Amino acid sequence: MAIDPTNLAGTATLTFADEFNGSSLDKGKWGTGYSWGAANGSTNSGTGEIQWYINDDYAPTAGLGTYTVGNGVLDIKEAPASAATQALVNGHRFTSGMINSAESFTQTYGYFEMRADIPSGPGMWPAFWLLPERGAWPPELDVMEVVTSSPDTLITTLHSGSGDSGMTQGHTNLSGLSSGGMHTYGVDWQPDTVTWYLDGREVFQAATPADMHQPMYMLANLAAGGPWAGQPDGSTNHMLIDYIRAYSEKPAGGGSAGNGATPPATVPDPAPTAPATGGEATPVPAPGPYVDLPWTADPVATLTGGSDGDYLRGGDAADLLVGGTGADTMRGGAGDDTYMVTQAGDDVREGWASGTDLVRTTLAEYTLPKNVENLQLNGSGPQTGIGNDGDNYLLASPDNAARLIGGDGDDTLVTKSGQATLTGGSGTDTFRFDEVPATAARVTDFEVGRDLLDVRNLLLGTGYHGSDPLADGVVALSRTAEGDTLLSFDADGSGGAAAQRIATLDNVLPSQIAAGSLVFA
Repeated sequence: MAIDPTNLAGTATLTFADEFNGSSLDKGKWGTGYSWGAANGSTNSGTGEIQWYINDDYAPTAGLGTYTVGNGVLDIKEAPASAATQALVNGHRFTSGMINSAESFTQTYGYFEMRADIPSGPGMWPAFWLLPERGAWPPELDVMEVVTSSPDTLITTLHSGSGDSGMTQGHTNLSGLSSGGMHTYGVDWQPDTVTWYLDGREVFQAATPADMHQPMYMLANLAAGGPWAGQPDGSTNHMLIDYIRAYSEKPAGGGSAGNGATPPATVPDPAPTAPATGGEATPVPAPGPYVDLPWTADPVATLTGGSDGDYLRGGDAADLLVGGTGADTMRGGAGDDTYMVTQAGDDVREGWASGTDLVRTTLAEYTLPKNVENLQLNGSGPQTGIGNDGDNYLLASPDNAARLIGGDGDDTLVTKSGQATLTGGSGTDTFRFDEVPATAARVTDFEVGRDLLDVRNLLLGTGYHGSDPLADGVVALSRTAEGDTLLSFDADGSGGAAAQRIATLDNVLPSQIAAGSLVFA
């Protein structure tokens, strides 16, 4: 059975969609440039193309406007590079853009579609294509390519390491293809055949190569130059993308495919796994205990790496992926996955809306990758844990010094008995103190009226049932000699020497902190 692009509701299940309805490129879905590129970007000189693909996360070139989103369209801009820009992009005279789903979405088989308006300027080479998740080449599946030296010809290609020729290619002519506005480019990749479509009409079909039965990710780019496309003339060109979607085949008899999901038009970042904050009834019940996450969920399967650089791939259930002594690539599936990271070269990859996931690491410093929500430090010495753009849950190790740094989301930073320095970042952040530390923690950026101090675990076992621990003397705030605030805990509320130092809040006065800044029930 094949997928019918004129009847997607009846033959397919949506597994990925970006309608570009926001105000900026969704970094949870797309990387920019090649996934293996350098910090400042990448190119592919082997094809003869002469542009440099801008990495939108590289600050010195982020202001070029290579990727803009507005009115439901992604605009990928190709432009000549100034002398100052050339110094930032390895001397290349032209800049352009590429998006890829390597770290967010891969799929074996299915229907992949892009609706786009491609440029007609000299030397342009727009493309929409698939590459294997494992990184080896070939295979490659080119959904569409057009070179403006032949602006009315759609080129559809399979590259394979099996068979005699290594390449199967079709050409379809359509007058005004590069200057006639939006067109829809699609491919139905099945275990036995690959079928290409232009504006819903079948244009070419070929047998599926023997090496094209593996997960692949999507790329869309605007290349420039080379012997095939011709030379750009220094003008600015634009590739306008209305949407990119992927579908899996719907099983016969209806229903959803096992690996399919129907995401909403805008998928929020998954919430970190954290206990509820409780109600506001008076009198307040005694606080309940927090339990650190041993796993995000009980694992259904455990995958363990060895001494080599292994590739570990989970399924749709909750998986435990354990890195070995080599630099392993670990990819969870749709479930709530837990990753054990012990090597600096370990590469954790999670898809968008693919469960609530946890990394536990012994590394001295670790930054959460895209689409992973929770981080737990488990090292034997000082560690630094850094969040991402989502809502993160960052836990210090029980006894060691830790530095926890949140990102742009609403983060929860959790300390134990070890010395800790906490920076929440932007968003509404919660600083949670589970134990009395040997040395008071330091909160560097507490935002009065927005951030919260969670002392529930400190109150646990004291029998406290009041409604205002500040007024009752169980939690105390005092001013330090440096003009900061010292947060103290006094189990019986007697004051004086019994108070234990919990944390200092930089650049905050005690008078600015009200009971509403505390989470205690």
